[in-house]
Amino acid sequence: MWVDPEFPPELSSLIDPEVDTDASLAKYEQFEWKRVGEIYDEPSIFCDGIEPNDIQQGALGDCYFLAVLSSMAEDPEDIKALFETKEINDAGIYLMFFFINGVKTPVIVDDHLPSRHGRPAFASSQDGEVWVSLLEKAWAKLHGTYARTEGGLPCFANSHLTGVPTETVRHKELETAE
Repeated sequence: MWVDPEFPPELSSLIDPEVDTDASLAKYEQFEWKRVGEIYDEPSIFCDGIEPNDIQQGALGDCYFLAVLSSMAEDPEDIKALFETKEINDAGIYLMFFFINGVKTPVIVDDHLPSRHGRPAFASSQDGEVWVSLLEKAWAKLHGTYARTEGGLPCFANSHLTGVPTETVRHKELETAE
């Protein structure tokens, strides 16, 4: 089975060495890496339809990314279009696409996932599909580590998932009459 040499199943793929403290290291050291087939009895990328409510966050603060996935899941074909590899395979290698500066860019990951208590530690699907976990892993690989994906703006994730330019509009706080 293939192991991604650029994003190996090691602590270095979890932490941000520039900012992580001993406390955050302790958080990441509690996870172990497991292959999808070790987590699920019958793993599937997509098995019973893609739905916005499939997504469960987990122990990583990347809700901005997961919110965009949930929005995209309103049209399941938008999620499927991100995947070249649409079936579980014996090699454990998956090709997905993100948009970097508007250019459709391939991202390859293996199927090692950070786990805790035999379940995915980070994002997963309520019904055991692995599309959520694989996209989150590919997002982490683009950023160098999972920790570097914590905290962000939906517009940033949206442009990378859809290729569409986005912007953030900040509204001034409304004054309330007393």
